[in-house]
Amino acid sequence: MGIGVAAKALAPKLISIQVFALTQVAMDIEPGVRMAMDSDVLHGWTHTLAGAVPVALASAVIWKILERRRIWRWTFDPITPAMLWTTCFVGAWSHVLLDALIHRDMASTRALLPLDQSLFLSHEGVQMACMVFAGVGAVVLAARLGWPEFQGLFVRIGRNLSQAPGWFSRSTH
Repeated sequence: MGIGVAAKALAPKLISIQVFALTQVAMDIEPGVRMAMDSDVLHGWTHTLAGAVPVALASAVIWKILERRRIWRWTFDPITPAMLWTTCFVGAWSHVLLDALIHRDMASTRALLPLDQSLFLSHEGVQMACMVFAGVGAVVLAARLGWPEFQGLFVRIGRNLSQAPGWFSRSTH
């Protein structure tokens, strides 16, 4: 998610944190299923640059289904088509690239990158880098938006969560 926060700071009108989070979850469905099946290879076709495309497209379709609907205590705000498509592809492709830095079963994707093919980063190192991206992104976003608007993001989240629960009902907001 740190890459998503940093991307939001760089292009606030083109990146949605909610859609980025949805895309991250969608990207990890295949490895999750493979873990449940006790497979030796966790990252298959979805963890290639080409394979991430259908995941991004599916994430966009899922978002359009969820948009303006209330699921328990969260309403999914509407976004522009440009924001939706940009975020789905940034989310899917950044996920592939970060996983390629960590996982040995992503050799085909690693081969496309200008990296020492024997160098792998630790999960902890990549997680720490993502935390740094998130922190720097939050500071940059606060500076770009101004403190009142940045603080307003958290007020809107609190207001959203304080509404009555619902299940797929349409929001009036």
